[in-house]
Amino acid sequence: MPAAGPPPPAAKKPFLSTRAVLMGILLALLANLVLVALTESKPPPEQANLMGAMNFLNSAHVSRPTQEQLAEGALAGMAENLHDPYTQFYPGDKAAQWENELGDAHTPRTLSASPGAWMIDTPKGIGYAALGRFTTHSGKDLRAAIETMKGQGLRGLILDLRGNPGGYLNQATEVVSLFMPQGTPVAKVSGPSVAEKTFVTDAPQATDAPLVILVDEGSASASEVVAGALQEHRRAMVVGVRSFGKGCVQNVVKLPELNGTLKVTTAFYFLPSGRCIHRDGKNDWGVAPSAGGQVPMAAQDRKAWAAILKLPPEENPLAGDAPLSADYLRTNMHDPQLAAAYEALLGKLDSGAWPRVGEDPPPATQDPRWQARDEIRRLETRLKTLRRQLSTPNTAR
Repeated sequence: MPAAGPPPPAAKKPFLSTRAVLMGILLALLANLVLVALTESKPPPEQANLMGAMNFLNSAHVSRPTQEQLAEGALAGMAENLHDPYTQFYPGDKAAQWENELGDAHTPRTLSASPGAWMIDTPKGIGYAALGRFTTHSGKDLRAAIETMKGQGLRGLILDLRGNPGGYLNQATEVVSLFMPQGTPVAKVSGPSVAEKTFVTDAPQATDAPLVILVDEGSASASEVVAGALQEHRRAMVVGVRSFGKGCVQNVVKLPELNGTLKVTTAFYFLPSGRCIHRDGKNDWGVAPSAGGQVPMAAQDRKAWAAILKLPPEENPLAGDAPLSADYLRTNMHDPQLAAAYEALLGKLDSGAWPRVGEDPPPATQDPRWQARDEIRRLETRLKTLRRQLSTPNTAR
């Protein structure tokens, strides 16, 4: 370890704040840059290099922190300072835990892992399909389900993307391909270090039946791309409430010397209109319901609806032969959003125009639900920081 120089004179204020030191260390590790003037009194020449500053802190601070502790703190502090909840540093065992939670991204999953797809009103030709997330076979499985329903007289389809956190963008493109001609733009990915790429439909269209897409606060990422693209192409009516607003792409960087992992946002998704769906201080984000499609869901209805979704298809009331009505969906299924989607399809099939089944969506900045959620996220981020500080050992040598 290089020899540490003498500390600044005691009468002068410290030449670096704690945040500046942490930020500086990370820059030194990543870019080997030189310290910019952040001082009120100049440090000794041998401390002017950022690595020298870290060495000085390592040797002079009363707690004698290790370089590993300083580096981990710098990475975590830099990620937090970006105000991006998707850019994070996972040290040591937390990195392994995070990877275990991800699981094997290439494990094939079928549509049956979701609530499923079936005709919910055969006499009227109304079909229903729900995707829990976009896995490696989602497009293929949904295409097969649509072909089956077409054989049963499909005239209109409800695609339920509520609670769908996203998944593979290429699968989102395949799903859009089921409802649009080949060569239709779906999304664009672009970022400072990422080559711009445009995704277009490249498979035969499966159906031209009227389509309603259900979204809610849990619909994110790839599910927002599907709903947003089909809405912008005027191919579907969107019913529910504004989606989550996660339109970013992350790259994962292994840091073996620190025994950690850095997850970094490198690009954003853009809809065919060029609008970014990511919620990042913008006035418009995510996918809002279509005009007349804003239909909120009470907490007690959401809880009952979630319990019904866990039932296997053979026990799900939607899969039975009982006569279906909007009132049945609201009362027995506790699902006013699905009831509104059902009414929308019936109106479209009857008159050729989409009817109003709810209110117009409020602007994103005026939605009190999202204002409350933003405050919760801010407090959760602060709580994570405090917990990390409490878990960091204060080791003395």
